[in-house]
Order: sequence, then structure tokens, then C-alpha cells
Amino acid sequence: MESIFKKPAFQLGIALERQATAHIRRLIKSNVIKPGDRLPTIRELAAWWDTNYFTIQSAIKPLVSEGLLTRRPKLGTFVANQQKRLKRVCLYHGGLQGAESVDEFYNRIDLFLYQKLSQKHISTLSYFDRRSSKEQRYIPKELDDGIKGGEIDAIIALWHDIEAYGWIVNLTIPWSTPGLQPMGHTISFDFNRFCEQATQAIVEAGKKRPAFISAIDKKQNDTIGELFTGSCGSTKLLHEPEVLCVPRKIPKAQAGYEICSRLLAQKARPDAIVVDTDTVCQGVIAALTESQLRVPEDVLLISHANKEIPVFSPFSVIWLAVSIHDWADEVIEQLNRQIAGKAPRNSKLHTCVMRSE
Repeated sequence: MESIFKKPAFQLGIALERQATAHIRRLIKSNVIKPGDRLPTIRELAAWWDTNYFTIQSAIKPLVSEGLLTRRPKLGTFVANQQKRLKRVCLYHGGLQGAESVDEFYNRIDLFLYQKLSQKHISTLSYFDRRSSKEQRYIPKELDDGIKGGEIDAIIALWHDIEAYGWIVNLTIPWSTPGLQPMGHTISFDFNRFCEQATQAIVEAGKKRPAFISAIDKKQNDTIGELFTGSCGSTKLLHEPEVLCVPRKIPKAQAGYEICSRLLAQKARPDAIVVDTDTVCQGVIAALTESQLRVPEDVLLISHANKEIPVFSPFSVIWLAVSIHDWADEVIEQLNRQIAGKAPRNSKLHTCVMRSE
């Protein structure tokens, strides 16, 4: 036993108590010591590690609270039988913080995740990656050390740079991300259903010339544009829609305003406009208001929306809405599936039709 618990290479400048906790946790997580194994006494560890009784006592206490160790009166401290469940989750924030198209959504989902995880007695760690895009190709050292030390059970990658995909998808612990990337583990709203609902609303309103404005990047926009075009074509009642992508470097609301203004200036302007996302729709609403066209009589407006983030409009809009609470619930469910040893999956959230009058 003494050989297993030989003195680790403790670092200067970091509390020895914290390093001792991390070392014992690492021994448990790596199965060097197994459920039922008895730890040396506190006095033995203190002697072997050249420290005092109270430091080791304080180091063991959080491991008992976490359920990794259990104390048996007059018998000692033992490695507990481990139930597979989430205990510590890191909420990772990377990428270009401050983009108005993501801030409000990710602020809300971050809050909801924190609340829901806390209610389940799961502790959270928020990590904000301020490195450059190039540096974000590699996992932050702090997270890597936390994973290796057993201090992080799972990672939820919220807003993150495309450069980070490489290390996220190769994590050795459960992970999930709300997004549109076809990486497995990802969560998005169901674009097939979105397109079908939008097309049905256009046909029911008697419109013929739809346009689609999307904030999704060019590659994904092509796919989504094809879905919407196919949905329109299946009705045999609509013209082929004009599909436009919002440039990444322009603020989304501004781009929505500029694109919509150009559409409305065309001789054969659209009589129905479908928008993704609700941030882009803010600009579209401004352009329609300025045009003095009647909505929905002259132009029908349909847009994605998040139920918990209201968007003001002076006229009627058909919102195809998803709930951020549903996003958060599905993120946690994804992690629970992986903890239980089940295969990861992509998840799609259904949109529901909401009409503002």
C-alpha cells in the first residue's frame, strides 16, 4: 500500500491540501485503488507525504462529500462503490464572445443549465476561453488537467470557435453542444419541420413568391436552403424561393435589414419572407416597417424564435419557436446517456407555431 501512496511530486505555490485531494481522486478514477480498498490512516499519509494530520484530514473531506470515499467508524476510510452519475460539469465558453447573434441565447441557456444542474446536485465550473482562434485548436491546460485529475465528469461546449471542434469531439469524457454541426452529440432545432411549417403557412396565406434569409454559415445555409427549396417545390404551388445568407462579419440585425431592403426593392419582390434567426428578424422587421408595406397582407413574415426571448414587432409575425428550457434539458439528457454507457446521438427539437397579432 505504501508503494501506491508514495509521495507525489507536489508543486510549489499550490495548496498541498488541494493537491492531495486531486492525487487521491486520480488514484480512484484511474482504478489504481478500487471500491472497497482501505486507505492508509491519516497519520500514515501525513508521514509519507511530509505534512501534518490536519492537511490530510482536510484533503479527504471533499472526497467523502463527493461520494468517492466513505468513513467507517473504528475501521477507517474506504473507496466507495461508484454509481455512474454526473457530479461535476464544465460549461465551456469559447469563440468570439460578444456577437449579438449568440449572446442572449447562450446567456439564457447558460443560466438554465446552471439552475437545472444545481437542482440535480451537480456542481458546475464555467470556463471562458480568451485565447486566440489559433490557440483554441488545443484543449486548455486547465481543462485537460481537470479531466485527468477526475475533477471534471463532462463538458458542455456552449458558444465555441470552429477551431475547437478537434479537441471537443476527441474528449475522453461525456460532452455535448447545442449547435448545428453534424458531429454526434449535437442539438439543434428540426429544420425539416421548420421548413414544412413555413411552407404550409405560406400556402395557407395564398402567397406565391417566398424568400429565405438565414444566419447560418454558407455551407450549412446551402443545405438548409435546399431543404426549404424542396419543401416549397413539393407543394407545386410556389415559385422557387430566393435563398440568401447573412455575411458572418456583419451584425445579424443589420444584415437582416439590408438584405430585406434589397428584396423589397426588387420589381418582383417576395410576398413571403422566412427568416432564421430571430436576431436577423429584428432587422427584417425594421426594413418592413420602413417600407410601409402591409404585413401580412402584402408580405407574410415567418421567423425562427426562442420562446423565452421576446422580439417586438408592430405587425403580425408567424413565429416557429423552440424553448431554451428544452435545449437545456436535452443537453443534460445527452450527458446522462453517455454516463450510462449509451451511444451518443444528434437531437432535434421541434418548433411550434406561435402567431403574434
